[in-house]
Amino acid sequence: MYLAYQIMCDMKRIASIFLFAMAVCSVSAQSLIGNSSTPVIEVEQATYLPKTDWLTTFDKVKIDGQMNVVFKEVKSAEEVRITYDTKGDITTKFKFEIDKNSRLVVSEKLDSKRTTITDVTIYYYILKDVKIAHAKAKFENKIESALFDLTMSGGALVDMEVNTLDIAVECTGISSLTLKGQTKYLTMNVSTAKVDCSNLSTVSTTVEASHSAEVRIVVSERLEATTSTSAKLLYKGRPIILRNHMVAFGGDIIDIN
Repeated sequence: MYLAYQIMCDMKRIASIFLFAMAVCSVSAQSLIGNSSTPVIEVEQATYLPKTDWLTTFDKVKIDGQMNVVFKEVKSAEEVRITYDTKGDITTKFKFEIDKNSRLVVSEKLDSKRTTITDVTIYYYILKDVKIAHAKAKFENKIESALFDLTMSGGALVDMEVNTLDIAVECTGISSLTLKGQTKYLTMNVSTAKVDCSNLSTVSTTVEASHSAEVRIVVSERLEATTSTSAKLLYKGRPIILRNHMVAFGGDIIDIN
């Protein structure tokens, strides 16, 4: 009987020693893991901030490329600059310069592998002539100029407000223009594009629309319009002088008063 009791006590002691050894091993393993000499490499995610370059004075701009462009007016020629964000793309072919004609030229070649779009902000003092191809452009300030020329192509998208005496617009290549404000004289040549001048007041307007173009205008005194190849012109107002021509496979000139 005593022998059986002694054996039972020995077995309890062995079990206690085994459990203690397991606990020590567990604590040691955690200590080793927590104090491992293996370096932990923390990868800091790269951040790409917009860049700004100060420019000499310009009064004309040419944009060519699939960019998002914002135009902002500044109060003095000393504040003229350009800010651009290529989103860290290392293969970008973005560039800009001011040519000998005081024109700011901003371009970026198409890259089929790129998944981001460059953002550009142009701070200008005076604007008289803007050409935009492929880009989306927004003008945050009203264009104030006696004469202003706007040329669009390549699917460009433009939204702008003007206060001019005379504005000339050429819009082609499935582009889209929203033009508002006021001008005395408006001259437009539109082909395979959409132009909405529903909120632009004019005195005299001359329009040539072709190749399925769609143009909406408001005119007060004089309208001279020519449409062809399924183009459509819709106008509001009661012009005193109305000269309309529909040629070459037809087109529509529609009074929507």
